[in-house]
Amino acid sequence: YSGMKIASANNLEIDGLEIRNINYSSDNINGAVIINPSKNEDVENIIFKNLILNNSGNGIILSADAEKSNINNISISDINIRDLLKNALFSLNATNIRIENSEIYNAGHYFNENGVNIIRTNDIKLINNKVHDTGYNGVQIVGYEKSDKEIKNVLIENNTIYNSCQSASFCAALKLYGGKYNNAIVRKNVLKDNIGWSYCQEKTGGKNQAQGLFISNASGITVDSNISLNNTSAGFHVYPRQIEANNNIFTNNLAGNSRIGIDLANGGSAHDADKNAVATRHDDTVIKNNIFLNNGIGLNLDL
Repeated sequence: YSGMKIASANNLEIDGLEIRNINYSSDNINGAVIINPSKNEDVENIIFKNLILNNSGNGIILSADAEKSNINNISISDINIRDLLKNALFSLNATNIRIENSEIYNAGHYFNENGVNIIRTNDIKLINNKVHDTGYNGVQIVGYEKSDKEIKNVLIENNTIYNSCQSASFCAALKLYGGKYNNAIVRKNVLKDNIGWSYCQEKTGGKNQAQGLFISNASGITVDSNISLNNTSAGFHVYPRQIEANNNIFTNNLAGNSRIGIDLANGGSAHDADKNAVATRHDDTVIKNNIFLNNGIGLNLDL
């Protein structure tokens, strides 16, 4: 159930390794590469480069779920991750994660999972990657939701994410979810050709609700100089429901060939909507110097 497992080690470099055909089990943590430190243990300063990971349940799992465990400073570069039942990369409670110059594809179809799923992880850099053909979101970043804690220092730059939401609807190439963000920048990415099927058998007339960028219940995100094209819903979609989505900045983006270019939506009709969050849902949003090209609606503002 694992190709490589690191439970207590520091200062490692893994270069040129291929791992394939790793079983999936719902009863334990499993994947081609697993970093899962034991109680009171740290795993720090690990470099992965030139890896090929394929035909497995999960790709890379970084999970600091044990008491007083810590994962810090993980560098992942020039790797190819493909053909996975679940996430190509999953991170929980880690710090300082860098993923660059890599290709991730054909992931998450069986369980409607994401290509990259990063949860409660600070200091994230996702740079120069190609992520495509995923069951659910291409890349998902999740915060601390209603907690006062912030997700700090997120840079998502120069990535191309496309053909996401192939087994699900109401998802996106790139999704940022859940609470307050500090120094979170989404810049110079291409988010395109996301369709959003609800189930494979509905492809001839599916739900067709996929976004380029989906900011859900999240505040404090700067979105600059991105290209979002050919998405069945919005190029850039902001949806507050249980948590407000304030202080988000949209500058110098191109939104084209989608149902809506930039959509500031209202989640107040949802059964679990928080009235206080909905009341201040889009306060202090900035939309400046964007281009809207051939959308059904260029700019939809729920003020």
